[in-house]
Amino acid sequence: MVRSGRYLLFGSSLLAVTGLIGCNKGGSSETEVENIEGTSIAVSEEFGGGRLYGIIDGYLLTTGGYPEYSYTFSALRNDSIVPEFNLLRNGNGPGEVMFHNTDMAVSDKGRIIAISNKSGGWFSVDEFIKHGNQFETVSLSKGDEKMKDILWVLGGFALENDSTILGIMTRQSEAAPDNFFARYDFRNRRYEKIDWFFDDDEDRNREPFSRFCAYADNSRLHSNGRGKYAYVSGNERLSFIFTLAGNKINIESKLYDDPIKYDARPGDYYKCEHSGYEIKSSANNRHIYLFHRDRDKTGKHDDDSPLMNQYGDKVEVFDWDGKRQRTLILDHPGFAIMADSDDSTLYLFSTDPDTGEYTVWKYRL
Repeated sequence: MVRSGRYLLFGSSLLAVTGLIGCNKGGSSETEVENIEGTSIAVSEEFGGGRLYGIIDGYLLTTGGYPEYSYTFSALRNDSIVPEFNLLRNGNGPGEVMFHNTDMAVSDKGRIIAISNKSGGWFSVDEFIKHGNQFETVSLSKGDEKMKDILWVLGGFALENDSTILGIMTRQSEAAPDNFFARYDFRNRRYEKIDWFFDDDEDRNREPFSRFCAYADNSRLHSNGRGKYAYVSGNERLSFIFTLAGNKINIESKLYDDPIKYDARPGDYYKCEHSGYEIKSSANNRHIYLFHRDRDKTGKHDDDSPLMNQYGDKVEVFDWDGKRQRTLILDHPGFAIMADSDDSTLYLFSTDPDTGEYTVWKYRL
């Protein structure tokens, strides 16, 4: 989803460079396929699922769970997942946020940056440090009125340093053709665009909002905490690892480079020709996990309705140099994955094909 300082642009169900369009290479190394078996874990009725953000000290951070809060921490222990405590109360009052206008950037050390659009459209950043089941508010920035015209994507933020977030975002006045990523120094309230955009066949000056949304919608931005970032498209198998030098991008490795075939339309709308093959992702400081979704809930690839292909069972593990380390085939299909910080466990999120109930599988790596 792409968000604006003032409104939701559009939604869906559930960041000098040569072009990225070309043959799908899927990394630079081949690996043997490993078939691995998972263990079903008990899911509490209170677990609401929602967007997955990360695993911190044995707790899974997600949206949902309790209607009065935006985020829930669920304990992962004894082959179960149980919501235990919450963060950020929903609402428009002091210290409150609306979860559908709030995003998270999470570090491996339990530091959480919450980015939100307060009532009136002000761009605000809250900073938290986790201590057990409590959070210390390190800084609380009030809404930055200068950021009212920012377009940003849920799941599209990463911490660059102690005071700066890197995001898939742009000002409405500076959208494509030359800006897809930007950084925001939330301590000094300083915004800086990154001079780069995708090199495709569309007219670079035609319908800039639409072009931005085609690459931003449902995408993810990951960081290894050491200056490397990974962009993963939400529309096709398109992903790359990059570094920054000032406000310039250096693409170090293309993990997948399938083109996004879209028709830019007036305003923020675009029409995308989906292939029915896409990737979702999880990452930690060691590896990037790409999860291939190419099946419908019956386990078959749907050529006639490619948007129904929301499930998969294949996971590729890359290091932060872009080398494929493992190729895993899970024994159950699912729609999302989450790896823990030490690469010991992979969680697969799915639904029971018969009952439709939420299911979670744990895989030892």
